[in-house]
Amino acid sequence: MLHRSLLVWVWFAAYLCAPNLASAWAQNEKPKDEARQPPKVESPAETTPERAPRVKPSTGPAAPPPSELDTYMLRDKKGNLVPVIGLSFEDFEKLVQIQKGLLPPPPPAYAFDSLTLTGKADGATAEFQATASVRVKQPGWVRIPLRFGGGALLEPAKHNGPGDFLLSVAGDGEGYLLWLKGEGKAHQIQLKLAMPVGTIGLERRLQLNLPRATESAVRLQVPLTQANASLRNGSEGILTTRSLAAGQSEIQVVGPTGDLHLFWQAGRAPSPEAKPTLEAVGEIIVRVESRSRISSEARLKLRTLGKPMETVAVRLPPGMQLVPVPATGYTATIAESTDVNKNNAGRLVDVRFDRPTTGPIEIRLLAEQEVAANATDTALRPARFDVIGAQRQRGNIDFLVEGDWNLGWSDEASTQRLELLDAPVANGRPVARFGYFKQPLDLKLSVSPRPTRIAVEPQYQVYADASLLRLEATFRFRIRGPKATSTNLDLAGWRVDRIVGENAAEQPLPPAEEVPMLTLPLAQLDAAKGELTYRIEAHQPLASEADTVRFSLPRPQVDVAAPASIVVQPADNVELVPTATELKGLVADATLGTALPNTRQQPPLLYRDLGSSEAIAFVAARRVRSRHVSVKAETLLRLRRSTIEVQQQLDYQIAYESKRSYLLALPSDLSELKGFQVSLNEQLLEHRPAPNDDGRNLLEVIDTQDRLGAVKLQLRYSLPMPALKANPATHLQVPLVVPADTDFDRLLGQTIRIEHSEELHLKIPESASSEESLAPSQRGVLEGKSDKLLTSLSLNVSLQQTPEISGLVIDRMWVQTWLSPQQRQERCVLQLRTAAPTIVARLPVAVAASNIQLIVDGKHIPAQTAGERTVNIDLGTATTPQVHVVELWYSLPRTRAGWWIADHQFTPPQLEGANSPQRIQWQVVLPSHEHLLFEPRDYAPEMKWGWKNYYWSRMANFNQQSLEDWCGASRQEPLPSSLNNYLFSSVGSEPTLQLQTIGQRALAAWLAGLGLALGLLFLHVPLVRSSTGLLVLVVLLLALGVAAPQTMLFVAQAIALGLVIVAILAAIRWLWTGQVPRPPQPLPRSLSNLSSPRSTGSRSAGPPATTAAAPVLPPATHEVEL
Repeated sequence: MLHRSLLVWVWFAAYLCAPNLASAWAQNEKPKDEARQPPKVESPAETTPERAPRVKPSTGPAAPPPSELDTYMLRDKKGNLVPVIGLSFEDFEKLVQIQKGLLPPPPPAYAFDSLTLTGKADGATAEFQATASVRVKQPGWVRIPLRFGGGALLEPAKHNGPGDFLLSVAGDGEGYLLWLKGEGKAHQIQLKLAMPVGTIGLERRLQLNLPRATESAVRLQVPLTQANASLRNGSEGILTTRSLAAGQSEIQVVGPTGDLHLFWQAGRAPSPEAKPTLEAVGEIIVRVESRSRISSEARLKLRTLGKPMETVAVRLPPGMQLVPVPATGYTATIAESTDVNKNNAGRLVDVRFDRPTTGPIEIRLLAEQEVAANATDTALRPARFDVIGAQRQRGNIDFLVEGDWNLGWSDEASTQRLELLDAPVANGRPVARFGYFKQPLDLKLSVSPRPTRIAVEPQYQVYADASLLRLEATFRFRIRGPKATSTNLDLAGWRVDRIVGENAAEQPLPPAEEVPMLTLPLAQLDAAKGELTYRIEAHQPLASEADTVRFSLPRPQVDVAAPASIVVQPADNVELVPTATELKGLVADATLGTALPNTRQQPPLLYRDLGSSEAIAFVAARRVRSRHVSVKAETLLRLRRSTIEVQQQLDYQIAYESKRSYLLALPSDLSELKGFQVSLNEQLLEHRPAPNDDGRNLLEVIDTQDRLGAVKLQLRYSLPMPALKANPATHLQVPLVVPADTDFDRLLGQTIRIEHSEELHLKIPESASSEESLAPSQRGVLEGKSDKLLTSLSLNVSLQQTPEISGLVIDRMWVQTWLSPQQRQERCVLQLRTAAPTIVARLPVAVAASNIQLIVDGKHIPAQTAGERTVNIDLGTATTPQVHVVELWYSLPRTRAGWWIADHQFTPPQLEGANSPQRIQWQVVLPSHEHLLFEPRDYAPEMKWGWKNYYWSRMANFNQQSLEDWCGASRQEPLPSSLNNYLFSSVGSEPTLQLQTIGQRALAAWLAGLGLALGLLFLHVPLVRSSTGLLVLVVLLLALGVAAPQTMLFVAQAIALGLVIVAILAAIRWLWTGQVPRPPQPLPRSLSNLSSPRSTGSRSAGPPATTAAAPVLPPATHEVEL
């Protein structure tokens, strides 16, 4: 097997490489001292005066002296060994700890202890005196960014402290850089700077870029009596302002770091008489829980300009009591007041803040009121939250209702009605929203019970039959407000047959006598949907002789009725023509037709209720129609040598009334119909003799259901064909089954088509009627039409007088050769055309009759042998060439090859007297361990490359099932998927199939060995690695690929196994010794000239050199020789 052969070659390669590995091991085992000790060289004093021996000149440069530094090999991310010189283990461990962050972070190089800026703004600039204290933690020069971007230095910097300092300007626009040298004590740096001041309207702006210091402060004096200052955000520092003498103000920022944006402008000086301005913005929610219980929640946002607030007084709405709620930053208590009952005033709430504030700050007040049932004044003012002393009060008021209550409001000049919010609100239903502009408000609220309102969406569908009007009405009730118990339904003359509620059980019917009104209970309303649906079925009798239809529709007595959709559907045999002048409350609506299915012949009448108070009236003229049936017949006759097949199709068009049974008339001389069948939509129907009084032969066909519209009956039966002769012609009277004349009202005609085989000759007799006129439309076909039903057809039929055709033509041929280790089995399938009753097949080899199987046209027949290689095949008698499919199986022992490569030569079976096959497909099946080596020369491959198991292999384009369908062969058990399947084709000939195969074990052994040999030569023979050797190898591979491309693609995979083994051994050698194959060394020019026979140069005239070449030191054990 392949794995066993691969194992053998691996052991063989290891044996070849063992000496190299042993020598490398021995070299690595030398003592370090011995390896590093340079060779001993005698001094000139110890040499004798004898003439030194002649030394052969060196062929290459002298090797450099060995390095005393230790060299370690480290692998990079690609796996390559990289030499690292002079690196100790402690240094390497420290680098790893730094990379992985295992060491603690180092201390900072410097520290800013304090930074103070004191300045004065004058015009467009501000001059500052900056003082910084810095301590240095590292020796040498330390770089410290001072920043102050955009500033100008007015005087040289001053330094006080140990060491030295240097001030420079950063090149990236970041301001100044400070360089300090000297550890220990703090360095004091003093700078005098000028910074630009910007102007935005009346506001001044100053931007400072400051370093981060432990303590920092900025003091700026501005020429304003009262200055209002601000920062861009609160994280820039703590801002305070104070007024100084002589019209000056000081702005101080404590703890600024990074970028500082300072803004200031002139402010008003507070006068002793001025009072602080108070503003209140409120969000008030009034929740009506019932008529006697109302609560109000006010969220007031307060802000003052001037003196901070310590307390605020808020007056509650009249009659409401304060409800304690959690508060943060303030406390709310009821103040003792004597004017509560004066002018209907509310209670006063004292709000005290935890610390004085100018705001904005939000307070929350909750109040509720209990209204007595016998109260005379029902007007409420629940939104009056008055902040005492507020100069401006504004906000919004939302009214929420829980339950079925109606709210009313009085007109108020200081309010405005707003749209409701879309956001959902908990504990209540939003009903109104107001905006207010002052307090106290006089917005009066009145609460009253919500009236019950019943709305309905009706739908009506009226069916107008010949003697009855049927109504199907659907009423969908919606109730708003308090729950209703029932409602009345005006029946308008209809008699109720059934009442079904969607959320209730079936309701009892009213009395049988006509009642004008019906009561529908509404107590079982669906709370989730807020709906209740009733479906009512009713009817009205209709006189059969009445020519007018008049009716009204039931209407519920409700508050709101949506426009109803009304559909009047006439029966199939009823025609309604509406009288437009007498219609009341209805308008035509064609849009309903797209949503309603229509299964009747008559189109529905679609209307929409106008929603008026008057009763609906529908009036239409009526006409009742009887059933009308039209029929069309289509007849197809197929005449064969022995039978007459009849197929008929009867197309019925049924109008106005449905039909379930059909009467067929049979000819009187037709006693029996062989295989008579009647079907409708591929479903067989029941048929039986129909009784009649006039003695006709009638047949009744019973359908499974009543049908209206188009109905197509399929009739099938066969008649025997009498014996035919070539001369004289036989007269045939073919009887036909037709619809009974009493079963239809109109005949739409009859079409006739006659198809006959080529061996028959048909002619219409001269005595035939004109309705039987048939004409040939194509070869073997006669067609005609008739306006009357033909119960029979007259024909003269005779045999064609043509000579016997005995030619043999093979259209397709498929041969399947299955080679097993011990046996060869062949299957030959022939698709041929011949009129001969028997054909003779000659096998390529002698086969016993017991090993031959034969199938003709799908039937097994015994094989009749006329010799060792001849088989007689019986096809049956025929007058014209017929298509046959012949399948032949035979098996024989397989011949074994003397060598590992087996030659095969196959010949297909041959038919005597046959031409060459027009197309041949030859399928070769080999065991899984045997492969095709070379393809046959005279056949075209029908294969593609595909992945199989663990290698790429050739696979047939068509499997056994596809080939069986291609030539019409019988379906046999498919081939096992593990076998190797090859397919070849040829056109117009049947040449011998010659091919070569090889076993998988031999293929793996030889080709893997070849790859291993090439790899070892590449590793150990420098000449093979030279450019000449590689060129020869590439040219050889290209030549083989051009000569046999398919074989080379397959063989290359096995050779690759040997190359993989070589690559593994080379990798082991490299990992073990660190040595790689050396490239081939070119010969020196001097040696090549001396060895050349054409060299004519003389020796040098100088004396021979006596100086020995420098010794070449062996490489250290931990170095890699490149």
